[in-house]
Amino acid sequence: MLPTFRLQWKKLPLASICCCSGIAAALLTVGSAAAAAEIAFVAARELPLAATLQVQNALAVATADFDGDGDPDLAALSRVGDGNRPNRVSVLLNRSGGNFSPGGSYEVGTGDAGALVTGDFDGNGDPDLALTNRTDGTVSVLLGRRGSRFAVPVSFAAGEQPVGLAVGDFNGDGRQDLAVANQISPAGTVSVLPGSGNGNFGSALTFDSGGDAARSVAAGDVDGDGDLDLAVGNVGGDYYAPDTVTLLKNNGNGSFGNSITLTDTSVFDPTALQFGDIDSDGDLDLAVLTEQLRVYSFGYGSVGAQTLVNNGVGNFALQEYFNLGTSPNAGGLALGDIDGDADLDIAAFNSRDGAVALRRNDGSGRFGELARFASGNGSGILLADIDLDGDTDVVTGGSNALRLLANDGQGELQAAPIFGFNAETFRDARSGIIELGDLDGDGDLDVLFGYPYYSGAISLNRGDGTFVGGPSGPSVFRITTLALGDIDGDGDLDLQDASSYYESVNLRKNNGDATFADVGVLDTPGIPGAIAPADLDGDGDLDLAVSGGSFTAVALNNGEGSFAAATTVSGIALNFLQTGDFDGDGDLDLVGVSGSQVISLINNGDGTFPTSREAEVGGSSGRFAILDFDGDGDLDLALPQGTSRSFALLRNRNGRFELSGRVPLSIAPAAAVATDFDGDGDPDLAAVGGEVAVTLPNLGRGRFGAENRWVGGSSIRQILSGDLDGDADADLVVDNQFAFGFGVLKNISGP
Repeated sequence: MLPTFRLQWKKLPLASICCCSGIAAALLTVGSAAAAAEIAFVAARELPLAATLQVQNALAVATADFDGDGDPDLAALSRVGDGNRPNRVSVLLNRSGGNFSPGGSYEVGTGDAGALVTGDFDGNGDPDLALTNRTDGTVSVLLGRRGSRFAVPVSFAAGEQPVGLAVGDFNGDGRQDLAVANQISPAGTVSVLPGSGNGNFGSALTFDSGGDAARSVAAGDVDGDGDLDLAVGNVGGDYYAPDTVTLLKNNGNGSFGNSITLTDTSVFDPTALQFGDIDSDGDLDLAVLTEQLRVYSFGYGSVGAQTLVNNGVGNFALQEYFNLGTSPNAGGLALGDIDGDADLDIAAFNSRDGAVALRRNDGSGRFGELARFASGNGSGILLADIDLDGDTDVVTGGSNALRLLANDGQGELQAAPIFGFNAETFRDARSGIIELGDLDGDGDLDVLFGYPYYSGAISLNRGDGTFVGGPSGPSVFRITTLALGDIDGDGDLDLQDASSYYESVNLRKNNGDATFADVGVLDTPGIPGAIAPADLDGDGDLDLAVSGGSFTAVALNNGEGSFAAATTVSGIALNFLQTGDFDGDGDLDLVGVSGSQVISLINNGDGTFPTSREAEVGGSSGRFAILDFDGDGDLDLALPQGTSRSFALLRNRNGRFELSGRVPLSIAPAAAVATDFDGDGDPDLAAVGGEVAVTLPNLGRGRFGAENRWVGGSSIRQILSGDLDGDADADLVVDNQFAFGFGVLKNISGP
């Protein structure tokens, strides 16, 4: 019987693949049978959409009780494949406690689609759906039928390039109408489609939006006169045209007066708007989600929000602006009470970051420290009590699935938190190379980052698996590799790193407080691509193995952190270079990948490597795992292979490796790590790729159980393992390239 997995929520989690200098990555093997201890991490939960032949990328999400059973169901508008196939609306039915099953799938037209909203357009009490079709200039309406089914979509002309959509009774006749933001430049418009009450809509009434191209729209009574007004986000048609947010006040009959500009030129690309009483004074304020494309170099911008407070009669003033993410790909905005203190917090989804950004309201309408949680790539966000436990949960759109970030009742989302090195500016780091180690000597594991275009960065562990920015990391342009090891024997971890500009390794001494002093340079036969600190000559101090270009070299430690000249031990570069005693003779050998081969260099005991052994295995797409997966007492290998979406398992036969099988994975693995996650004494496997980490429990004798998936963020390429929170089990750290940080997957497997 295959082991079962339980998805739990708690306060942190995430995964990425990489290893501290010389620590192994991951490995797994196929298996069935036998009971295995349960592996569980805190992570956002995946809610699969109905299967299609091509990938479904969610564009928008909505919620209503579609089947009339009293709990909130979900709907997603998705682009299928490359957009040449019909878009699709998928319904997921809540089966209690936030567990969902497919509830139907409907084709709704081809081309660009935009917003998705719910309403009762035919007055029968069942929720209906409406969405915008930008390509053909229409709004499609799906009328709900009892039993969670929907009628065939009917389309109504809306305007040129409709994108944003809002529902409300704008003309006061008791029937729901639709307001549409039309992104036609150079004169953006808002169209109002009056509802007939039977599911049909009259001809669109068009009003000037007051900007170049209307992209978003929200409805609310801002002046307290009993009718619904409109806020519109406008995008400038070119670089010189300002992006604005405008207000169109209702004349009382569903027509709208001249626009009033609410924002100045500080707003960039207002992609989403939400009305809500942000400052708790009884009137509707406005939150604006923006994309700032022109903020940072290297083509990276940020996502932020502006809050505009209402004076009670529809006049607005800017209250504050704050960052919500690192890359200019806003995926949605929502207001809701996450922490249960009766005021509105703000949540945004940054699709490129793969993260939900949350700022909590202090009660006065100002927002506190940024917290980010891994949700994967996608678009669309909503807040609702999905599991009916009395608190507000978060749902986001994704690829082939929605993601549920459940609230633990204390205002913490049960998803992997993402930590950045400077949460306000995001300038300090972007993941490329990541290492774990106790850098400040306080007994817990800290994180060191290096990225080719930036200096390194350090994030210090508070002791509970949460992190705060530390001292600056190494100032090296185009870092190719870095490693941690106590090369001077003083008890703290020193740093070794290299640049793509120099044929050398930089040696940096740890001062004991996570700051580093340059102590020398080790010349190498070429530009280093990998560094592995290890005691290669058996004298008790750490030597350095270095590989790159067309060389692998060894430099022996003189005893106090200085090194003899590097000696070439192979004319072949060993990618993902690692060490281990593979022939069982008590000294450390070298292993790495070259092309389609795994190559091991056997140590003579004195730091020389006269023997080379090769195994043809198809190569590795990233750092591999070293572990005894079959329990026979020697070290085996597991290689992540992205092309085949599998692990290649290499069994050790007296120091020689041979392919023993492959384990299929749901992801294209980029890296791996192996450790005992479930506490049963056997090393389990974890790998990362794309948005998720996967774990496979070791069933013993080289067999592995069913894969389980954990949402970790976006563009994950590295994974590390270690006890981050001091509870004696192995957590995971994963890099998040575009989130300029890393995610933490907290292990909650239990005994």
